[in-house]
Amino acid sequence: MRTSKREKVLVMALVFVIFLFGYNRLVILGQGAKLDELRSEHAIHQEDIIMLNSIAESELEYDTMLSELAQKSDALTKNYFNTIKQEEIILLINDFVEKSNLSTINMNFTPINKEIIEEIPLDLMEVHIAYEAGFLSLLDFIEEINKHDKKIIIKNLTITSEKDGYLRGDIALSFYGLPNSLNDILTSFNYSSNESTYTFNPFQGFDLENDNDDSNSIAISIGPSRVLLEDFEEDSFIFKGSHMSIKGDGYIIKSSKVGKHSLRLEYDYEKRDENTEAYLILNENKWINEPPVSISMWVYSYNSVDTPLKGRLTDKQGNEYTIDFTQDINWVGWKKVEAMAPQDKSLYPLALTDICLDIQAGESGGGVILLDGLEAVYEEEQLINPIKKDNTHFIHYEVQHNDTLNKISLKFFNNTESIEKIMQLNGLENSKDIQPGKILLIPKQ
Repeated sequence: MRTSKREKVLVMALVFVIFLFGYNRLVILGQGAKLDELRSEHAIHQEDIIMLNSIAESELEYDTMLSELAQKSDALTKNYFNTIKQEEIILLINDFVEKSNLSTINMNFTPINKEIIEEIPLDLMEVHIAYEAGFLSLLDFIEEINKHDKKIIIKNLTITSEKDGYLRGDIALSFYGLPNSLNDILTSFNYSSNESTYTFNPFQGFDLENDNDDSNSIAISIGPSRVLLEDFEEDSFIFKGSHMSIKGDGYIIKSSKVGKHSLRLEYDYEKRDENTEAYLILNENKWINEPPVSISMWVYSYNSVDTPLKGRLTDKQGNEYTIDFTQDINWVGWKKVEAMAPQDKSLYPLALTDICLDIQAGESGGGVILLDGLEAVYEEEQLINPIKKDNTHFIHYEVQHNDTLNKISLKFFNNTESIEKIMQLNGLENSKDIQPGKILLIPKQ
């Protein structure tokens, strides 16, 4: 059966329609569904992007807030003590006192109170210090407080000038610290941009478990050894002038460079045609068995004076050797002076018997100096029993009115044959060269 042309056209049209229907069903409708699915996923991703942007902005705000908190924390921990403890404040004040040579009479501590500064609750302890000091020592003490990196306020300062040239009064100090609760919170925010930087906080202890690393240890050279000859802690010195016109005194005061006390030496002299001396006789002989490199001493001067400061060494035969600490006292404040000691070993042992001011002829005036920390300086290998305290060889005797060398010899030796020994020991040229008040060295039997 043959199909007509019209039937062929209809069949082809039907096939084309079926093709279009299948294409639409399989391709176009499938792609549309896929496109709808992609649109839905796009919308979901857009929501995720918006949420992530919001989270990122929140994190940025959080980082900014955290940075601000860290800066505030850093400022607080730098300005205020981590804790307020009385024993640690005592150590800190003691450090200020030692560096400034201020003498404290007593200290009173208040209980810990609260004070709000810049909306921050802080612990507050006040310390009242009764002091005695020279003007420069007081300035040094205030400077030490000013240099400290924590907040210490000088709340009150009273100053009274005394006749002896010293200042006395009261200093009220306020110490500020962080409460424990606030300190714990700030610790979590406290960081430094440079982790290798570390500032020592004197109010924090050491981590003993981590202090045993010797990889960066530093070798320390001690240098020359020093042996204390006189610490000037006990008030038992004798002031004497070589002439009756020289007046003065020597006594212990509560202001020092070394230890708790020093010796205050006051002297006044009239114009004379010959050189005179003001002596400070030490309370006991310190026998030096070996030649030291030098003999040193701390001297505090209130004003510059052209007066040489010397010392006198005496051997067991009574021979004297003068050592020169300084040719003139041309400074204000503390200064260490050194005198070269005799280096001839055959001269030793020698006793340091006195310190003297050499007053030049034609001068008049006076002054005040402080003495402290009299030492013999040795190389380390020399230090084998160099000093021997000995009171058994001499007696310090003050010449009385109507005394003669005959009477003194009879008094101590029951004879007059020892006059020559007394004259030689004290550098007397004739038996009449003694005056009431002169100090003589008398050998003990």
